Amino acid sequence: MPSADLPDGPDQFDQLAKMLRALMLMESMPRLQLSSTSEREDMRQAIDSGIDILANLKSYRNALASISFLPDELLSDIFYMVMIAEDAWSPMWCRLIFVCRRWHRIVMDNGRFWSWISEGKSFRHGYSRMKVWEKRSKGYPLSLKFRNKQSTPLFTRNSHRVRLLNVDGPKSDFIHFFGDVRDLPMLESLHVSLRNSNDQPATPIYLPSFLVQGGAPRLRLLCLDNVSFESGKELQLLANLTHLELTREIENREMQPALPSLEDFYNTIKLSPALHSLKIRHYIRIPSDVQHLPVISLPVLRLLDLNMDIQIIWSILRFLVFPPTTQTSFIARPTQHDDYIQGVKSLMIHVRRHLRHKDAPVLRSANIVCGNYLAFSFSHNDTCPNPLFVSDSEKPLHHILLYPASQRQNRQMIVKIINALPLQKLVVFNAMQVTCDNIEPDTESSQQQFSQETWRTLVRLLPVGITIRIGVNNAMLALLGGAIDAMKRAPDTFPSGRRLKRLHRQQGVGSLPLSNLVLLASHNIPFRLHGTVDTPDQERLYNGLLDYLVKYRDLNTQLKPKGRPLEALSFEDLRLPFARQFAERLYEVTGKLTYDDIVWDPVKIRQEVRHSRKKMRRLRRNYPELGFSESDPDLSSLSSDSEIE
Repeated sequence: MPSADLPDGPDQFDQLAKMLRALMLMESMPRLQLSSTSEREDMRQAIDSGIDILANLKSYRNALASISFLPDELLSDIFYMVMIAEDAWSPMWCRLIFVCRRWHRIVMDNGRFWSWISEGKSFRHGYSRMKVWEKRSKGYPLSLKFRNKQSTPLFTRNSHRVRLLNVDGPKSDFIHFFGDVRDLPMLESLHVSLRNSNDQPATPIYLPSFLVQGGAPRLRLLCLDNVSFESGKELQLLANLTHLELTREIENREMQPALPSLEDFYNTIKLSPALHSLKIRHYIRIPSDVQHLPVISLPVLRLLDLNMDIQIIWSILRFLVFPPTTQTSFIARPTQHDDYIQGVKSLMIHVRRHLRHKDAPVLRSANIVCGNYLAFSFSHNDTCPNPLFVSDSEKPLHHILLYPASQRQNRQMIVKIINALPLQKLVVFNAMQVTCDNIEPDTESSQQQFSQETWRTLVRLLPVGITIRIGVNNAMLALLGGAIDAMKRAPDTFPSGRRLKRLHRQQGVGSLPLSNLVLLASHNIPFRLHGTVDTPDQERLYNGLLDYLVKYRDLNTQLKPKGRPLEALSFEDLRLPFARQFAERLYEVTGKLTYDDIVWDPVKIRQEVRHSRKKMRRLRRNYPELGFSESDPDLSSLSSDSEIE
């Protein structure tokens, strides 16, 4: 730090000492009435001088801190990274300027800190702040984020230095947003998301032509939501993009005539070989005929997200080659007047080509969600999150969502998905969001989310020794019934020959598709219910669990001899008492029983109870004045007394 910025510490210490001695002397003297105004003025000046001296001493103390020896340029870079990491759009990072005078000076003198301008939560209070930040930015390239048309003048007078532009609001507010602007020479990132107003007719909004005709030569990131091009040929003018996101609400019918064709999209991708992320959602017309286009390689693609008709998805995968480490998400909707199952088969052929590469990550966990759709997610980590509830950075490695029309189609899709993916190393299968309202065999298939026959098809395709996580509901019983049924159908000996092996795989692997079962009782309520499950229903579920575990133990297959129980049964996040009430009987039919990571051991529990009772009797004998209860409660950590009910 330059010496000129440091206060003269020793001299100020001497001045402060003299003032303190003067104050002590005045305190020892008898109080006198100050008769002169000049004396009061002198005292006021002395107080102000003392305040200045204390402020300078605090500055001198801050200057002795280790961070104060860093040069201003390095401190500025550190502060800027802190601002970006927290939220550059939010004014919360401004608390940096209140730490000390030097930090205040560094931030105020650097225009790039004030180049991130947004309206904030309240436009009335945010507009004056935006004008102040505009002045402080000192000509730096601007990053603007607008939700209100009143911000248009700020954009217009600074269009020559806009680096990043994010517009999110109703269409009626931004129809004339670009106005007379004809070029954005500094623009690198453009994100435009518009929605229809309830009181306005649905009209298409077009991207200004100058943005794709050379008016934005530095444009690298383009995200359009419910905004279309004048024609598909304009899309082909984009080049050297690193991020491309084109989305449309499926109900947005007014955009359909202006949607680009598959060939337009192909020509755009061909001009941007350095794409890092590619998201297309309902933004391409369904081709009348599937054309065979030459292969395009995207060697640095990290994210591929396609949400549209299944025919367009597998047509894109025909000509698109990307690394096996790319994060993928395919939401494939059925095409009208087309064989959906055949489309799923074509899709999984291309998915298999990418995911069975020798350099592809090993898939260790999977997550399944079903309802009016069927969704599989796969991750290389030990846990696979649901992509609907996490950020893009935490989403699973691969996600596939399909729309089966019946339980039969459900099973056909499951077979095609599981057989296409390399799941030999899969260890955890999460089915917590699978529910089943009824498992009776006479229930219509359309009223079942996952029938027992569907579970039988799924578990026979899973690898040996897998851990399945599921809630305490009808789906749990359907799962156990399907697993046992699959094991019953398995042959007693291993087949030989290709045809017999294929028959063996179709009829059941005869392995051990289920060895560890984890039940999360806090999620045992179907999604359509909002209250506590009735006691008789809970008792029925646990009695059914006991019956299936007995059948599992008595089952004899080529890999599980008769008498060997389920290896492990775990209960996590308990909210209902039935799991503990059935503990003794569940312990008899499982190899290892745990509750919230605590192993159920009846011998150890009885020892702890005896020890607790002996300790209580000793306390009552030694301290009778404390009035301990005469009863001997069960103080075991695994008892129902300690459970949150």
